[in-house]
Amino acid sequence: MAIDEALLDTCASRGRESCFPVLRFYQWKTPTISIGYNQKVEESVDPEFCRRMGIEVTRRPTGGKAVLHDRELTYSITADCSDHPFTSSVAENYIIISEAIIEGLRVLGIDAIIADAGIPAYDPFSREHCFSRLSRYEISYRQLKIVGSAQRRRKKAFLQHGSLLLDMDRVLLAGALRSEGIQQAGSQFVTISEAAEREVSFDELAETLAKSFQKTFGVSLLRGSLSQKERNLAEELLIRKYITAAGG
Repeated sequence: MAIDEALLDTCASRGRESCFPVLRFYQWKTPTISIGYNQKVEESVDPEFCRRMGIEVTRRPTGGKAVLHDRELTYSITADCSDHPFTSSVAENYIIISEAIIEGLRVLGIDAIIADAGIPAYDPFSREHCFSRLSRYEISYRQLKIVGSAQRRRKKAFLQHGSLLLDMDRVLLAGALRSEGIQQAGSQFVTISEAAEREVSFDELAETLAKSFQKTFGVSLLRGSLSQKERNLAEELLIRKYITAAGG
């Protein structure tokens, strides 16, 4: 989370030496709950359950509802709104990125779509978790949510990141996020492996998505690494903001 925000800050104030857009794929070493920047930890998470089960808790630089990150692929895109193919519209950028993800899911045999605009928008005051409800413009499969994403703007730069669940322990989800029951916690979403009707690995999904982003955007991806300035900023943000659940 600190690296994602460091990239957003760098992109928002970038010099000519910076290289954006940036696409990242990453995993989680231990089960971790991330909560939106405007959420209250005590209302979203059962801290005693999390301590007992070894679940970490952190904030996100983006909004949205709590997510249990465990067996998943997390993607992150940081870009300037003037970078091809992005625009100044939050919704348009969201849809462009969704189209690239959908292209990759279809290669895996998952006929995902963008949810209809007639579906109610995300409610910022709801205490539900991220995957408990499908909202307009989100990626769905057979009317179930399959990708959860959030976006943050800073000046002319934006960060969008999200979760593609390879699998999910619904019992763990229900306990960690104060859900009323396992059925409620896990009935509104489907995992990648469930939709594909086979086990899909992180490496397979990452490779497939990399190809779909290249195809959708008409670009070639180049491997890169954080600059020293970005590493220093991420470390500063980690200590000041992300190393504790409360954040700052």
